Amino acid sequence: MTNTNCGPEPKKSFFDFVDEVFIGDLKEFSKKFKDWGSEFRREFRHKMGHDFVENHALMNVIETKQAYRIEIAAPGLSKESFKISLHEQVLKIVTDIENSLDAEEKYLKQEFDFGKLERTFYLPEDANPEQIEAKYEDGLLKITVAKKEPEQNQEREIKVS
Repeated sequence: MTNTNCGPEPKKSFFDFVDEVFIGDLKEFSKKFKDWGSEFRREFRHKMGHDFVENHALMNVIETKQAYRIEIAAPGLSKESFKISLHEQVLKIVTDIENSLDAEEKYLKQEFDFGKLERTFYLPEDANPEQIEAKYEDGLLKITVAKKEPEQNQEREIKVS
C-alpha cells in the first residue's frame, strides 16, 4: 500500500509513516519513562532508606471462591519471628529480628537482610476477620483469610396498607 500523501517523502507506505510518527515517539517515551523510573528509585532509596527499597519481602495475593491467601517469601526466619495483628479490617505483619555479626566478622557484600519486615493489607468487605489462619513453612508465610458466607437475598412482596 503506497500513499504519497503520507509524509514528506514520496512513495512512502502508510505503515512507514505510522512507524516514523508513532513508534519512534513511543520508543522515545519509553526511554524517558525508564530514565525517570531509575531516577525515582534512586531518590526513593535516598529518602526511604536502602533497606526499604531493596529488602521489601516478595509476596503473592491469591483469591479463591472460599478465601484470600497471602504468601510472603521470608526465608531464614522462624514462625516465632512474626507478629500478625488485625485492627479494623487492617492486617499487619511485622518481624524485627536483630541480625548481628560476631566482632571478627564484617560484610564484604550484603544483598539481603530479613531482619525487618512490615506489610499491611486492607481486607476486602467480604473477608471474615474471625477466620484467619497463618502458617510458616519452608521460608514461606501463608495467611489464609476466609470469605464470609454470602447473605441470601430473599425476595418477598411488600403489601401496601
